[in-house]
Amino acid sequence: MKKSILILTILSLTMLLPVVSAIDIEVNPLIDRIPPMGIATYNFTFYNPNPESVSVTWSLGPNQAANWITSPSATTIPPESTKEVTFTVIPKSVVLPSQYNLLLQFRYQGLSQDVQVPIRVVSVDSVFGFQPHVTMSIEHRRELDPREPYTVRVVIRNQNPRNLEGLVVTVDGELFREEFVVDVGPSAEVSRDLQFTINPLQAPGQHRLSARVSYPLIDALLYDLTSNFEVITYSDITPVFESETSWFKTTETITLQNRGNVQRSKEVALRAPWYQRIFLSSDVDYELVQINGKANMAWNPSLAPDETMQITVIRNYRPLAFLLFLALLVVLSYFVFRSPLIVQKHAFVVKQVEEGVNDIKIRLYIRNRSNKSLYNINVSDMLPRITEFVESKSVGSIKPTKITKTSKKGTILNWHFDVLEGLEERIITYKIRSTLRIVGDITLPNSRVKFENSEGKESFANSSSAKFYIKQ
Repeated sequence: MKKSILILTILSLTMLLPVVSAIDIEVNPLIDRIPPMGIATYNFTFYNPNPESVSVTWSLGPNQAANWITSPSATTIPPESTKEVTFTVIPKSVVLPSQYNLLLQFRYQGLSQDVQVPIRVVSVDSVFGFQPHVTMSIEHRRELDPREPYTVRVVIRNQNPRNLEGLVVTVDGELFREEFVVDVGPSAEVSRDLQFTINPLQAPGQHRLSARVSYPLIDALLYDLTSNFEVITYSDITPVFESETSWFKTTETITLQNRGNVQRSKEVALRAPWYQRIFLSSDVDYELVQINGKANMAWNPSLAPDETMQITVIRNYRPLAFLLFLALLVVLSYFVFRSPLIVQKHAFVVKQVEEGVNDIKIRLYIRNRSNKSLYNINVSDMLPRITEFVESKSVGSIKPTKITKTSKKGTILNWHFDVLEGLEERIITYKIRSTLRIVGDITLPNSRVKFENSEGKESFANSSSAKFYIKQ
């Protein structure tokens, strides 16, 4: 009973599986007569009547697969449609002329189908009626400047009185490569100019140039030759000077670029007198050299191919300009704010006696150095306490308008002038006498002058110090 149930279950599951219909396979030869090492081509037409896509694979038997290369080996056919596939067969090695029948086994959805593919291998003469023969030459420069296009001329000559179609010419120069297809008529000659662009920074050196002519139809190399060329050395470093100036500061930029294919050093110099070097600075170390007897800053950098370097030199005169401006400001301030009145005081010993009584002559020089008049000029001079004023009886001397004696400060002399015209000067002379013996250097107090300008503004001016020497 249990066995019957198991059998019924298996039968039920089998009935549920989809039924796959056989696929129609049609083989149509495109090229089935080939020379040794030739390529045979076929067109496979598949028709899938099933409502689902079907994947199909195929292969040769082990014995035939050892001698032949096939491609492709699989495809997928959409539901209820037709699909075409181009199939190629190539001998793995030279095979003898003969008739070969290749057996392909197609597999899909658990089904298999065998199809026979015939190939006829014949001699080259049987296919073409002659043995292809060509010669070739190449013309090119032996020296290559990588900055310029490089031209190679290829000349192919057909030595047979038959047409050769589909020759493949390959030119390989290690640094460049090109392949093209050409047809050469009976006993004809064909030339082709090939132009190549090389990397401008290509390093110098020797290189091999090869050229080949092959005939894919019979998978034969008809001609092969080699030559040599050399990539030459070149280098060009031209300094570019740029300058930018802003407010007593100049920035000079020197740009160096090695437009060559080898490393090279380049010396560049910039005029730099000693008085300018105080204000010069460079971001790259330099040396001082003499060129035509003149001092120059010099650099000698080494640059790799296509390397760029910048040297920045700064001429900074701003500190100097600031100092000059400050000095000018001081001078202008002096002339603007200086006193218009000059007061100078001088002292002379006119008489010296053993008892220690000395007569000293005092001279005050007062001058209005401006062009404007000064008013209410009051001159005040103080005498040391050990001295006394000596009245002068000489004509022309200006007598003090006021004499004041104090116990602390000593005697104070005053003179008054109503006006002192522009550039006018006055000289006041008087004598003093010491009451004690004086020996050595003596410095008298400064004189003081009070005055007013035309607007009534009051100002003061002090005299220079008066010094004199009394011998013992």
